[in-house]
Amino acid sequence: MSAAPAQLKVEFGVTTTQAILPLSLYVFALALGPVVGGPLSETVGRLPIYIGGLVLGTLFTLGAGLTHSFAGLNILRFLAGFCFAPSLAIATGSPNEMYRPVERGIPSTFFILTPFLGPGIA
Repeated sequence: MSAAPAQLKVEFGVTTTQAILPLSLYVFALALGPVVGGPLSETVGRLPIYIGGLVLGTLFTLGAGLTHSFAGLNILRFLAGFCFAPSLAIATGSPNEMYRPVERGIPSTFFILTPFLGPGIA
């Protein structure tokens, strides 16, 4: 979406300020999602949050790609960000639950370095 404002202006007939709204709403939802998903993961577990967020976020992203209205695009982008965000917030706890403290160093190193090394290696 960060490269799409020009296309959004043409396709939906909106201003430049309005064209950045879908991206802004997605980022705003990334901030709100962990507020709900974090505590919920403590009560229902991490796996349902991962699976539910992935399924719902994927459906909302698909809907955003197929919508023909600007309002629909904004709503679906917000909901996609809201559903994907808890996974980002609770992911750091997963290695802590899978490994004992003595075994945690190497897996945690790979977990932390992956976002940095992935683009560099690719």
